[in-house]
Amino acid sequence: MTKAPFFSLTADQVPAIPSGPQEWKHILRWTICVMDHDDSRLAFICGCLSYVLKQGRLSEKQLAVCGKVIDKVVEDYKAGLLLCQCLPSLPDSAEDDPEFSGVLN
Repeated sequence: MTKAPFFSLTADQVPAIPSGPQEWKHILRWTICVMDHDDSRLAFICGCLSYVLKQGRLSEKQLAVCGKVIDKVVEDYKAGLLLCQCLPSLPDSAEDDPEFSGVLN
């Protein structure tokens, strides 16, 4: 079985953690941006973002789980453990090339 390609930000593309009071959609977008592609919780967080964009809120069950997942991702981010924090930056010449606008493995 071959692995499907994935997209990941490089170290210089990683956004800062949203600070201050934020809407869930912003926090969930950040979480999706920085989560490792093989994190088993990624599909759940994506589903929660979809729900928030459609409904404008999270359900109580989603809130309980999202809080725990986001806390762990923030902890890993602060410790520098996420894949996107370990990938080297792209050379300046590659920035405008669509083939190299992200990292595909």
